[in-house]
Amino acid sequence: APMGAVRLIALETVTPSDNASLQGRVILALAKVVDSPAGALWLEDFDGVFRVANSLNMSLGPSANEKREGSFLAAFDGGKKIQQFSSASGVGGTEGGPAWVLPDYPIWLAVPLVLRDHITGFVVLAPPRAEQSLNWESFDLLRILGHQIAGYLAEEKSLSSLAEARALIEYSKNFSFITHDIKNVAGQLSMLAVNAAKFGQDPCFHADMIQTLQYAGTKLKSLLEAPKPSATFAVEAIDPVPVIKATAESLSRNGRVVKLDLESGN
Repeated sequence: APMGAVRLIALETVTPSDNASLQGRVILALAKVVDSPAGALWLEDFDGVFRVANSLNMSLGPSANEKREGSFLAAFDGGKKIQQFSSASGVGGTEGGPAWVLPDYPIWLAVPLVLRDHITGFVVLAPPRAEQSLNWESFDLLRILGHQIAGYLAEEKSLSSLAEARALIEYSKNFSFITHDIKNVAGQLSMLAVNAAKFGQDPCFHADMIQTLQYAGTKLKSLLEAPKPSATFAVEAIDPVPVIKATAESLSRNGRVVKLDLESGN
């Protein structure tokens, strides 16, 4: 197939068209270009070490990590070169290849993923199903796809970070509501403790105390279930008049004179 058609097929594989992960589609896209049956994707971690992020029909040896300053990354020449190991058929294994290559899973190509002249990862591919040789046009195509794939992966990482940031903001907002409610409950309990010394023998105060404690227990129990990143708080409209009347009645029992002036006229 013409290289232009192969490139189009590869890009269609990378772009989201199903539920497969982007990392898996990245390996498959490059594998299709050279008819490779297997591959693996390495991405740079926060500590500058490249670790396996995903694989397709390929097993790797232990500690399959590569440091940025190591010889394997240096062989990419800043992303200008694609590494080729052994022969296309994989006969004889991968002489000269990295230590993490297993005998039954030889590698053939290592394609750098470059974003703004910075290697962010690489894809290793197994030998093709049928022996073939690559020319300069094939290597150019793989390099171009490596650049485009690096952009796709960077965009996915940015979107993921943005989603996490938004979830954290939502959680912080929800937690501020929870803190406000806890302060209200604490204030009610403190007032209850102060009034107990003055009106501890009043039966009406006992009734108010039980009601307040029941409310506090229910409220605190609901707050324990609320602080979750996905938690949402529904706004409920209430009639304030009964609440105001109940508060006034409670204060009146404690010997205070409360005068109500409600717009409803009640």
